[in-house]
Amino acid sequence: MKPKILMVGPGQGKPGGILALTDALVPVLAQDVDLLYFPTVQRYANSEMGQLSWRNLRLALNQYARFARDLTRFRPDLVHIHTSQGLGWLKDTFYVALSRLYGRRLILHIHAAEYDALVTRRSRLLAAYTRFMMNRAAAVIAVSTEWKKALSRLVPAARIYPFRPCLAVDIYAPPQTRPGLPVNALFLGTIGDRKGAFDLIEAMQFIPERTPLRLWLAGDGEKEGDLEKARRKIAGLGLEDRCELIGIVQGQAKTDLLQQAHIFVLPSYNEGLPFAIIEAMAAGLAIVATPVGGIPEVVHDGQNGLLVTPGDTAALAASLVQLTADSALRQQMGQQNRRTACQELDVRPYARRLVALYKTVLSDSTPSGTTTHTFNAELQPVYLDEE
Repeated sequence: MKPKILMVGPGQGKPGGILALTDALVPVLAQDVDLLYFPTVQRYANSEMGQLSWRNLRLALNQYARFARDLTRFRPDLVHIHTSQGLGWLKDTFYVALSRLYGRRLILHIHAAEYDALVTRRSRLLAAYTRFMMNRAAAVIAVSTEWKKALSRLVPAARIYPFRPCLAVDIYAPPQTRPGLPVNALFLGTIGDRKGAFDLIEAMQFIPERTPLRLWLAGDGEKEGDLEKARRKIAGLGLEDRCELIGIVQGQAKTDLLQQAHIFVLPSYNEGLPFAIIEAMAAGLAIVATPVGGIPEVVHDGQNGLLVTPGDTAALAASLVQLTADSALRQQMGQQNRRTACQELDVRPYARRLVALYKTVLSDSTPSGTTTHTFNAELQPVYLDEE
């Protein structure tokens, strides 16, 4: 009999890496388990997320009531909760509590970008609450080995499993030579400080105007006012002809944009392992990024991309100039990224490995020791535990 899994994640219309992951994963996973997907937030602006308001409180209470109904009607064997950090994580702890109240086994899938925001260090009480709630889970999924190390401060390492994000690689066309000018550099993510969007705009002023580079910034504002701040910065630096704010892109529009780009750039200060980098690899793009979170586990400086220190706008500009001028290097890096995506980041082996974890948890075996070794060894090379 197939295990019954209730998966909690974002609803359609809420852009981001978690939704992109679940969109790819759910139809494949549903072939091997009896899966019910429970959507939480839908069509909700980033600026409204994480705010204490009556509207958010009403939405949360409605979600908890729907979740309790699904627990009662569907009677899952296991609940798999995708969560992040800050107030979003605190809200999701109620799903944890309800799952345990109903006697269901639980997997927490942590997509946080900032450890301090997850643990809420400003309050010892909230930090203790986070530790307590995370330890209600039978297993915790981290998006990288770096995040496994971070989460092991909260949960025993034997219960933490690193799963790099996955996607359906075949929806992205194989990398092709993209002839002609200009060279298109694509930023895909929230426009704000954390992902380095303002640094990227500033870096463009250090790139000579004769350099045939055009920058596309696609995404919503990280917080209210950030998009307008980006527009003012572009205008103030006289970059209107070289920098374009695309807005939110999803589905085929995002895939098309990736196929039209030559370089993917994401100069973040904090990350887990951003899904946008996985998408760029599948699309066969050379990458310019920063060595934060799990990014160095997939982007190796000088091999399939270039890594620069967060906030170093001069180095960021130099890396973009280098890849703009060297089409052979861009193509070489893009081809390497495509091969890695096909071999290690496709959704099908990821789903098999996830089913194996479900069965391990439901078998009442402790996910450690021999069980962990067998579990990791069976389904390589989806993820190499690099400890």
